[in-house]
Amino acid sequence: KKVWLIENHIGAEQLLRHQLEHMQAEVMSFGTEAEALAGLQPESPPELLVIDYHLGQTEGRSLLSKIRAQGATRWTNIPVVMLQDATDDLSITSED
Repeated sequence: KKVWLIENHIGAEQLLRHQLEHMQAEVMSFGTEAEALAGLQPESPPELLVIDYHLGQTEGRSLLSKIRAQGATRWTNIPVVMLQDATDDLSITSED
């Protein structure tokens, strides 16, 4: 599987890359929004996006919107794992 890993913390990126490669994934890593957008190839989407919620000044949700907007229709249905650490201040709601 082709996986895009977008994570700005080196230690987290290395750990996640190791785990994904152990599962036989082909991993493309990006540390910033600019790197991810520059690497965008609309004709060759990954099978999974793993995105850090906070990429410095960028929020992962915003980056995901930009990726999907620039990546054409092939990028709209790619599964996404959004990562957050314990210091992220998010309100998470659940519907039963």
